[in-house]
Amino acid sequence: MKKFRNDKPGKLFFGLALLVLLLLGPGTLRAASNGGAPNQPQLLRGRLCSWSGSSGGGSSFSTTYWARFDGRGRFVYGSESSYSGGNGSMNNGGAEGGGTYEVRGNRIILRYDEGGVDVAAVHNRAADGRITEVMFEGRLYAAALCE
Repeated sequence: MKKFRNDKPGKLFFGLALLVLLLLGPGTLRAASNGGAPNQPQLLRGRLCSWSGSSGGGSSFSTTYWARFDGRGRFVYGSESSYSGGNGSMNNGGAEGGGTYEVRGNRIILRYDEGGVDVAAVHNRAADGRITEVMFEGRLYAAALCE
């Protein structure tokens, strides 16, 4: 008599996954994979900025990093730098890239057109739920910092 032996563990896993899919439905698995929160891109709209700078010895340097969100799931990002000192002044900057975004609870998933994915955190919201501040790579981005 031949003993049962699972020569194909992948088939067993696929069978179990199919059974779960049939019992729970595809929407349940999709919701579980993104933390259960629906995508709400309309909560993030407009320009958010982060600022850094220094001065001393008669000169100053500053950089503003910014991202513009369209409220429909697309974003563009860039930076602007300025220098002023004894030798004059200089300004430069502009858009550097873009991609798509999803707002899922307190997470913002950024997918870049050039490849790659990042996650930012919602730092503050207005009373109506709109996102007003975001933390990304240790920097605070806020609309008020664009002024």
